[in-house]
Amino acid sequence: GDPDYWYAFAGDPDRTVGERPATPFTDIAGRKLEADITWVYQAGIMDGCSASRFCPTDTLTRGQLAGALAAGLGLPPSSRDYFADDDGHRYEDAINRLRAAGLTRGCGDGSYCPQQSVRRGALASALALALSLPASSRDYFDDDDGHRHEAAINRIAAAGIATRCGDGNYCPDSRVPRERAAQFLKRAFD
Repeated sequence: GDPDYWYAFAGDPDRTVGERPATPFTDIAGRKLEADITWVYQAGIMDGCSASRFCPTDTLTRGQLAGALAAGLGLPPSSRDYFADDDGHRYEDAINRLRAAGLTRGCGDGSYCPQQSVRRGALASALALALSLPASSRDYFDDDDGHRHEAAINRIAAAGIATRCGDGNYCPDSRVPRERAAQFLKRAFD
């Protein structure tokens, strides 16, 4: 695409610029999902693991997913602190925004577990809920039959968000690399 077209930043639809800024990431050049990483960064949905790195092969954490969903949905701030285990965490505000919107209950026992890895099945459920995707009567993958996230996986597949993990499978219990999360999030919010 043309880098000179106008676009709106996620979370601030009134702010537009004439040219998308380049990413500061030194570790994405030539990667298969470089364009998706660039898109989510430029849209303000995902940031890097540092000022100059995206860490594409690192596993997405629950805190990072909260940050991406809160930004992508443009959720309003919350004055309430819902979870004790995220106090002072980089994504504490985003986590509280998600909870205030009814998009998370945490990981149990009043905790959010912001450093816990996100698995593909849980990512499907988070996206299906956040985007209010309708149910799907089609079963898209064989390897999720009977899985607790199967309905959500089918919902994001019907919406064109889901990606296969190989051999026509979804791999619901596999951890989500950050670059793959960028692909899912671009498909969800673009």
